[in-house]
Amino acid sequence: MKKLLFLIMLLALSLTLFAVPPTDEQVAGLVEQTAIDLEENASKTLLNVFRGRHPYLHRDFHRLMVYVLDEKGKCLGHPKRGFTGQLMINYTDANRKKYIEELVNAAKTAKDGTGWVAYTIRRPDKKMIDYKIFFKLI
Repeated sequence: MKKLLFLIMLLALSLTLFAVPPTDEQVAGLVEQTAIDLEENASKTLLNVFRGRHPYLHRDFHRLMVYVLDEKGKCLGHPKRGFTGQLMINYTDANRKKYIEELVNAAKTAKDGTGWVAYTIRRPDKKMIDYKIFFKLI
């Protein structure tokens, strides 16, 4: 099987969106479980990611989701419509940082294949919100 990056987005502890935000350990655990699920049945897991099924798109925390990229930054599975199949390597955040490129490079060079990458988005209400992504290379 081709190497894939398993990613999860986590809004960085913003109490405005989460009454009780998920912990880093919960986020990492979901990524680890997704990796196990993919090893057991990749097709079914990717389909569930694409369909936005819980836990890959968390039913209570809609900013907590799993998506899958290949080593070139192509999206292989995403719960939000329009992302699956897209080459995301040049996506930039509100500060023009190429966060997907940074993510792919970090995953390739991380000693244990896991880590965090931060980025910032501008919401439609013009507020800046910081996110972070946990990744696992398999």
